[in-house]
Amino acid sequence: MFPPGPAARFVGQDSALLPKAVGFGVARHGMVKHVFMAFVKVGSLSALPPGSVTEVTLGDDSYAICNLKGELHALWGICPHAGGPIGQGTLQENIVTCPWHEWAYDCRTGENDYDPTVKLDTFAVKVEGDDILLDPQARA
Repeated sequence: MFPPGPAARFVGQDSALLPKAVGFGVARHGMVKHVFMAFVKVGSLSALPPGSVTEVTLGDDSYAICNLKGELHALWGICPHAGGPIGQGTLQENIVTCPWHEWAYDCRTGENDYDPTVKLDTFAVKVEGDDILLDPQARA
């Protein structure tokens, strides 16, 4: 049985036994070094004007994409306080606020504005043309 999710790291596994749908980095002697996922299109830049945030879903995972003055930032989309949808919140300056109980996070770092030890994961995001691309495995 393999660990859940495409981010799982496999060391010493026979690559023939692993799922084929995900890319693999193969080390010497046919051993799989790691599993990776490429950037995935999650939206259009034209639909996310500066100063806004949107919620995107990949599989069972939710992410918040923030457009801070034309610079995109991607965060884990679930608030650790009560499970609220960060991507359905508001963005003011660099602060994204959960719509359920107003817990606020710096969209650049994921840090809670009150307690920096409470932090949302951040992810690699980029724009190609009008496409917003997210790599859910690459922590920013």
